[in-house]
Amino acid sequence: MACEKPVISTGLPGVKAIAGDKVMYAANHKRYKEKIEFLFNDEELRREMGKSGREFVVENHDWEKIVKKLEYLLEKVRYENTLCAK
Repeated sequence: MACEKPVISTGLPGVKAIAGDKVMYAANHKRYKEKIEFLFNDEELRREMGKSGREFVVENHDWEKIVKKLEYLLEKVRYENTLCAK
């Protein structure tokens, strides 16, 4: 997704929770082959999925945003530990 390419994945709950409809899903090798052929034959869809995936990554997985979320969590844990220690 970050490389602006369409993605085909298994339907694992974690993948679905993060990627949602930005990814094509295939449950087995036959479906995977079908998805590859489908994308191969639809250049516009490949470009749309690539662009949409890239936008999703930039908006949701930017390092500055990740660091801010991590800092928030660490501060929250530190604060809760301070309360528990009293």
